[in-house]
Amino acid sequence: MKFEIRCSFEFSDAQLQEVEYILERILGFLRDQGLSDPDYLAQIELAATEGINNAIEHGCRGRGKKQVDVEVVIGASGVRLEIADPSVFVGLSNEPSLPANAIEERGRGLFIIAQIADRAFHEIRDGRHVLIIQKSLPAGFSPTETGNQNCTLSIMTEELGASYEIINALIGLSELLAEARDENEFRKMALNRVRELTGADAAYLRTGCGEGLALEGLVGELRTNIPSLLSMESEGIECGVFLTGKEITIQSHFGSNDFPLTNDSGLDRMAVTCLGLPDPLCCAVRAAFVTPILYKTERRGILVLAQTQQEQPFFTAVQMQVARVAGEYFGIASSINELQEKRQKEQRALRELEIAAGIQVSLMPRDFNLSEKLDAYGLCQPAHSAGGDYFDFVSLDDGAVFVICADVMGKGLSAALFANMLRTNILAFSGKAADPGMLLTEVNSRMFQDLSRLDIFITVFCVWISPDAETIHHAGAGHPAAIIRKSNGAISTLQSRGLPIGVLKDAIYETRRMDFEKKSALFLFSDGITETRDRLGNFFGEEGILSVLASVRDFSAEALVKDIVKAVDSFSANAPQVDDRSILAVIRNK
Repeated sequence: MKFEIRCSFEFSDAQLQEVEYILERILGFLRDQGLSDPDYLAQIELAATEGINNAIEHGCRGRGKKQVDVEVVIGASGVRLEIADPSVFVGLSNEPSLPANAIEERGRGLFIIAQIADRAFHEIRDGRHVLIIQKSLPAGFSPTETGNQNCTLSIMTEELGASYEIINALIGLSELLAEARDENEFRKMALNRVRELTGADAAYLRTGCGEGLALEGLVGELRTNIPSLLSMESEGIECGVFLTGKEITIQSHFGSNDFPLTNDSGLDRMAVTCLGLPDPLCCAVRAAFVTPILYKTERRGILVLAQTQQEQPFFTAVQMQVARVAGEYFGIASSINELQEKRQKEQRALRELEIAAGIQVSLMPRDFNLSEKLDAYGLCQPAHSAGGDYFDFVSLDDGAVFVICADVMGKGLSAALFANMLRTNILAFSGKAADPGMLLTEVNSRMFQDLSRLDIFITVFCVWISPDAETIHHAGAGHPAAIIRKSNGAISTLQSRGLPIGVLKDAIYETRRMDFEKKSALFLFSDGITETRDRLGNFFGEEGILSVLASVRDFSAEALVKDIVKAVDSFSANAPQVDDRSILAVIRNK
């Protein structure tokens, strides 16, 4: 397993008088890792002294910015010093040697380094000269022992502290989620908590929506206002993070207008020279950390931590990790909220279905004893918990009977409510039941405005049976025609051409008359019966009803209705219903 421990020092205006201070820090670092051999440390000190002196005296000569970077790495192969300066020196063409002139300094340092180190060489990185000095570890020393154990313990302690901060953040966010009345309140409280934990001057979310990225729950203050909505085509960091799912850090150089962009997440590295227009963050922040909000692999939004004060250090690794965890938590909370809303909608829908089913049951007649002359029975099978079918037998004061079969377009509560409205209006105009066409004309005029506004219509077929049961008056509004089977087996259909209720405000419905002979059977039904399909897609149709009527022997209303329903189920192979099925029968006994 590869093992390395390193430390870095940066001096933006390196001077020779600082060399001693640099050496103290380098040797202190080596001692902390367990390297205590005085001869070995003296050799490292001498090599480092020569290398740093050369970097300051020669590498920075004539340059306005005298920046020297020193990195010390301890690994299994030994100690490596990397000393970078702003020159472009590529090394000597031959082996370093002492100068011929005993008092000449040039070349002496490189010769000393070559004698001390196992290897010394030069590289050019990003336009800067780097001197690399490598020296094997002393005999018997292992980078997993002594001081390195202290370093490992220190790292573990630091990681434990970071884990504590993250756990503390998660517990706090969970408490806020439990306390919040809604998602907006949770976001506000959670962002304030994240701001406290990270030391950000401002924090906010942007959530993905159909129009783009919407600003949510800004806490704190930015330098300038930012748009409340960003189009997905907008240029800028925020949309970039959302679309790629990769976090971005924006760190400013003090005293500079440049905003170098780096990705510290280990993902694809991104960089720009400055954060400029038209990016909305250009004038709003000095520095920022932007992390995506994800739920599993689904992009939900972004979390932005902003710094606006000039003399403020950037977020620490722990603070950024807290922000990442908070972003993940926001994604989880968003998903939980959506699931809760979905569940509430489903519960409301179930409740509506229960109400609709209750309304539908209340509309259906329970007593089929109309008179000694008439044998009646009806049955409704909703496709779902509640549907739009409705039938009724209304006994009138003069001994007549009014029979209705209707089908409201649609399902659920709205269909059940309109079926109830239809029933109410039919009863309101029951004084005109002897003229079913006139009754339907009045009902259509009364219900048209409500039905047309919701783009709903109702098909109806109604029959008035005289008090002596010898005469039938009938009218229809777009509903399947009723069927009469006479005692001799002859079949008649009660045709009508009226439009469904709710289609045309001034529709006029025609009343037709016919005799109702003894032992004749009247059948009204909804299209859920005739439009039931078999496995090949064939319709049951009126032919299916007539086939049952031709074969039935038990000539009672209940038996006829149940035989037809049984035939429909057999025809469809008991496949799930796609529409409500209603059928009712009235037989004249005397």
